Amino acid sequence: MDRFFTESKLFAGLNNSEKVLLGALCVEKKLCKDEFLFKENDAGSCIYFVADGMIRISKKVAEGEPVTLAIAKAGDIFGELAIIDAMPRYADAAAMSETRVYVLEKSDILSLKEKDPKTAISIMEILLDSLAKRLRKITDRSYGIYLSLIHISEPTRP
Repeated sequence: MDRFFTESKLFAGLNNSEKVLLGALCVEKKLCKDEFLFKENDAGSCIYFVADGMIRISKKVAEGEPVTLAIAKAGDIFGELAIIDAMPRYADAAAMSETRVYVLEKSDILSLKEKDPKTAISIMEILLDSLAKRLRKITDRSYGIYLSLIHISEPTRP
């Protein structure tokens, strides 16, 4: 099993046997700089754990250049929504450097739920924690933007 599963803070809540099982379910994928992992509107059926390197999550806005939404670094998770809903990918994901990710398919999580429910729940807790942190971050950014807009729209007094 790769050190990534035993040493990453991401999996600190898993015991050793759960880490071994997760490592066995995941498939390693290596990407070259600027290689796309997926593109917006691709079907999504898996999540990604970044072992090394960085992934840029971006979205094209109208006819302009892509806007970076997030950068996933070693120890980060992305693509979690693909195991929750059946919607296509919302954005592009491309390697910013040589990058190594681990891929976990939704089907593997579902079959694990039958074979080892405790481990499946532990893995889902990691994913939900990641989503909750991301939602809080987005909420904070949105609130900051809102406050900025209110400040800009307030008339200045003489």
